[in-house]
Amino acid sequence: ITNSLLKSDDADNGPSELSYTLVAMPKHGVLVVNGAPLEAGATLSQKTIDDGLLSYIHAGKNELEDNFSFTVTDGKGGWISITNFLIDVDSAFPSSVKNIVLNANVLVYPNPAKDHIQ
Repeated sequence: ITNSLLKSDDADNGPSELSYTLVAMPKHGVLVVNGAPLEAGATLSQKTIDDGLLSYIHAGKNELEDNFSFTVTDGKGGWISITNFLIDVDSAFPSSVKNIVLNANVLVYPNPAKDHIQ
């Protein structure tokens, strides 16, 4: 979930000072920050989103949408009330919580590769 989809701005505070609190979690997937699952009540900053660390992992069922709710505070009394974030699940985009092992070997040389992969 990039900052082009989820962004809060405040003239008095930077991205690391804007804090999201998760109020309701997705029903058909999980939110993760840098691979670690989040639960209701968890907090994260706008900087976390700006850095591309927030992700949604769909549970692989047939639902085409999901959502979660959050509030935002700036630490100085400013806040945004409970807001719902809708997630459109694209069935054409591969997403899974299963570990899949591919039977493929990739050799990259010279290291670092400059021209081609063999």
